[in-house]
Amino acid sequence: KEYYFEGEICRTKYDSLMALQKQNKISFADSTLVNDTKRMYYQKADSAFTIVAELNPQYYGGLMWKGRINSLLDPEAMTDNAKGAYVKALLILEAGDVAKNRRSIIEVYKYLGSYYYLNSDRLVKDDKTKAEALRTTSIDYFRKILALDPGDVQSLEVFRKLKIAP
Repeated sequence: KEYYFEGEICRTKYDSLMALQKQNKISFADSTLVNDTKRMYYQKADSAFTIVAELNPQYYGGLMWKGRINSLLDPEAMTDNAKGAYVKALLILEAGDVAKNRRSIIEVYKYLGSYYYLNSDRLVKDDKTKAEALRTTSIDYFRKILALDPGDVQSLEVFRKLKIAP
């Protein structure tokens, strides 16, 4: 977790540097170095949680952390790394006490809903049928969130933006 938190510190620094650059408050910031350092810390955290997941395959926590870290390494969901970790964690979570694991399950559903939405958006020009199937899968995940937490702001916002009923 320490590697993850070091990565978060670098992410905050990077975001600050980029904001200052956009406001023309600094002429140049070495954001590349900060970004590379952030990536290095996240990769080390991912490696550590890979070992945790291998040592205890029934512990969803290692997989959840892998999902979080990989979603930060790949914010546009271009790879399946975060999805794979989250799906494995979800299998463990849903096999256990759903009420107790509700927050973690919602986290997984949010990632998967976003993952499928981003990928449907990319495919819409090339394969409308597949894009629509991915969009439907995305919507299904946001509906599952509302089944667990009817007041979830992010999910309600998704339905509002898409102009469809939850």
